[in-house]
Amino acid sequence: MFERRHVLAFPTLAALPALLPELIAALPPVMRHRDIESQVTRLFLTGLVPGIVARPTRPCGACQGQLGFAFPVRVGEQRVRAAVLVSPRQVRSILDPWQVMREALAQSGPPHPALPQIAGLARHCGLPVGLIGSAALQAVTRLGGYLRPDSDLDIVVAATQPQGLETFWEGIQAISSQNECKIDVEIDVNQRYGVKLEEYCSRNISVLVKTIHNVFVTDKSALFNNHVDREEDRVSSWQFPGRCAPTTFQPTEQ
Repeated sequence: MFERRHVLAFPTLAALPALLPELIAALPPVMRHRDIESQVTRLFLTGLVPGIVARPTRPCGACQGQLGFAFPVRVGEQRVRAAVLVSPRQVRSILDPWQVMREALAQSGPPHPALPQIAGLARHCGLPVGLIGSAALQAVTRLGGYLRPDSDLDIVVAATQPQGLETFWEGIQAISSQNECKIDVEIDVNQRYGVKLEEYCSRNISVLVKTIHNVFVTDKSALFNNHVDREEDRVSSWQFPGRCAPTTFQPTEQ
């Protein structure tokens, strides 16, 4: 359950009061004042705000994972966010980025006007596309405040082969220009590795790879030929006792 980055996980309603003190304690010091804590408490206890599965920043217990919660509240330019440890029994449902994109496109007013164009481009290139970041949270929660006029749009495309990626990147740049919005794209490679599409399509021979355990650099020619595992094995990974076996998510076409 906690082996896939960008997956949204909703805690059970029964778990919310138990998780709240840890969430409040995890707020950055600049956000630890009564007004912010009150807003976080109110929003969190509604059960509307999902956590984002992310790389753990501290040791987890048996089968635990770390969820990062981001709220439609800011202190200056900083979004209010904090992370807590949860167990599978404290999670009632999950949504992967492809499910979130379908949810966003089905709404009468998508959270961002560029999303239908992006979905059309993805179909043309044969690449399943998912929604992550602030737009994903706004689509799922239906709460205003996540997106601002100058917000970036974050998406992910699933790929097992490089075909279509450069065409997709060219189209994304055109959509970005038309909508006057920066669009960040991550490639989900073989449902295991995350790589920035812009970096992959650059002239660089190496790319930064992210997994739920590690961040490392590898030759981009290795991404689609099963050689990345060797690079990851060289990197010290999080070894937490009792971690559950990974859950495999199957992205679908839009």
